[in-house]
Amino acid sequence: MTKMQLFVLVTAILILGIADAGAQATFTLIDTTDYYGSIKSLSDDGTVGVGIDAGAIFRWEASMGSAIEYLPGTVADDQHVFNTDLSGDGTHIVSNQPDPISGFWNAAIWSADSGWVHLGTFPDGVPLDGSLSSGWGVNHDGSVVVGYGNDSGSRAQAFRWSASTGMVGLGRSASYGSRGTRVSGDGAVVVGFHQHPTQGYRLAARWVDVQPVDLFLGETDVADALNVSSNGAHIVGNWFTTAFIYDDDGGLRDLGLLGGLGADERSVGSAVSDDGTRVVGWDGNPWTGVAFGYLWTPDAGMRRLDEVLTEAGANLGDWFIAIVYDISSDGETVAGQAINSTTHESRGFVATLPKVLFADGFESGDASAWTSTAGGN
Repeated sequence: MTKMQLFVLVTAILILGIADAGAQATFTLIDTTDYYGSIKSLSDDGTVGVGIDAGAIFRWEASMGSAIEYLPGTVADDQHVFNTDLSGDGTHIVSNQPDPISGFWNAAIWSADSGWVHLGTFPDGVPLDGSLSSGWGVNHDGSVVVGYGNDSGSRAQAFRWSASTGMVGLGRSASYGSRGTRVSGDGAVVVGFHQHPTQGYRLAARWVDVQPVDLFLGETDVADALNVSSNGAHIVGNWFTTAFIYDDDGGLRDLGLLGGLGADERSVGSAVSDDGTRVVGWDGNPWTGVAFGYLWTPDAGMRRLDEVLTEAGANLGDWFIAIVYDISSDGETVAGQAINSTTHESRGFVATLPKVLFADGFESGDASAWTSTAGGN
């Protein structure tokens, strides 16, 4: 090796060392006050978040540190405001708000320019329990909203809304309901559930370009599609009692359990990165209340997220992660709810976990490394 070659090699090692030294996991507690307060959704780049605190909707930005801002003109109600979603570009928020004219709660979309715009329900819809509809998901630029509306049969039916089409029903079974839970960035792929026509249990559902429902895990498997990657390629949710990830090339993959949390332990997939190599959610026993947020990757499988963050340099102190609700498109920012193991206080959190910290395979997307698989349609 020549002196010049040695110099280039040493320089490259030093540069790599400097880059790696700065690539450390971070953990930020958010200033929520309610026991169930949490970040529910992130923008695609992970720099903006939205959540619910004591029935009030708030917005967070990375530049704000731990601070949050509650949306102006928003009615707080923990019975009706239980879900919210943020557009991929961070400009629009979807949830439920009461219509000032009818007084009924309905799906609504918020932006800084327009405030709350109420979406109503189907033309022949009827109110149930004081509500006409419920907003659940929004696409990248806020032009498409999904959720469910009460139809003329007094059943919840999945909808897709845009300014040009209004609220379009996506169909349901004769005796039971359906829901659009999340939508891809371009607004073309809606995922959610479609209840079994005679038994009523949930079936994982996908609607593409407002075509008839695609029960992509079959017509008998109890399942719920809870989220879709912003590029529309990967779907996550729960399949029987375990979390799953699905794509058309690889089919259904059962992500398994953390283990050791009792006979009734179950896991749920909440969100997935665009390349499908990072899934987040929670695992635990819903009857005893013990739950832990997890990160799943092809190489490492399902691991408690707080342990992964700690190993990667983040300081969580006395806090553990109970639920992870969302992940950025690149898979490096996650958000949800953390609990203090000493005081039992609950707060929202945002954490970063750069992929450069891990060996090749975390970001490869190589399906051959995915060891937990299951059959599917």
